[in-house]
Amino acid sequence: MKPFKSICLTFVCLLMISLAAHAQQPQGKYLRIVYNTKYNTRKNIKPKYDLQYLEITDSISYFYSYYDWRTREVEDSLNRRGNFDISLRAKLSQPYATGQLYRIHKGEPRRNFLTGLVIDIDAFKYVEELPDFKWKILNRDSTIAGYPCQQATTRFRGRTWNVWFTPDIPVSDGPWKFCGLPGLILKAEDTDHYFDFECAGIQHIDHCNAKSNSRFKYQECTPQEYFKTLKEIKSNPIGYIRMRNSGQSGEEDDIQRKTDIRNKPEELAKIIYIEDYDAAEEK
Repeated sequence: MKPFKSICLTFVCLLMISLAAHAQQPQGKYLRIVYNTKYNTRKNIKPKYDLQYLEITDSISYFYSYYDWRTREVEDSLNRRGNFDISLRAKLSQPYATGQLYRIHKGEPRRNFLTGLVIDIDAFKYVEELPDFKWKILNRDSTIAGYPCQQATTRFRGRTWNVWFTPDIPVSDGPWKFCGLPGLILKAEDTDHYFDFECAGIQHIDHCNAKSNSRFKYQECTPQEYFKTLKEIKSNPIGYIRMRNSGQSGEEDDIQRKTDIRNKPEELAKIIYIEDYDAAEEK
């Protein structure tokens, strides 16, 4: 895998020259790549849509949902004004309701690592090494957002991915956790068509939204511990909430029984995860 240090100063001049051919905007300190995202959380239901940003500095990149960020901006604005009208809050946040509640910070806490921040009933924080995606570069090309791209493929944590990267922007980064190619990844989709990230444009910015302090207090865990908890939340959400609040599961009621699918294999199989830490490692 090509190390994340591809974002270092060695490439800055080439990067700026390349981008100048495609953009008429003033140059900023950082890059923001805007992705239109389609994702599914369960089989046999309609996909959801998000707008996600990849903000690249010279040492760290931040990938997050713009919709989620806007929702927090709305809430903070109302809080500052002392307006706690729940219906107004819901109305103003409704356009951003499909924002995904996770962030991926590559290069944090140090080079060759990433930090995942996730909000799903609880707030979780985990650190892991940048993945070794074992890319296979294919002899196929395309054009994404005006940039010539080359295709690559990989199998990672139970899912096969096709991506398109542009050598014109020699930054080894991309949406979600993707990295390790000799160019910026502008499109990524899995072969089951549950997840699709596609670049809608590139901006030069002077400030990264994702640098703003989070209001959440995260539980620190390993990625494997987070994935185990995520499966508990998805398969028995009411039971998980009760256990978290009281330290014990207590007696089940009708609502909990209806939402508890732990012993229903056909229902468990409908849940879609972007990655499966229990999947056999790919060789």
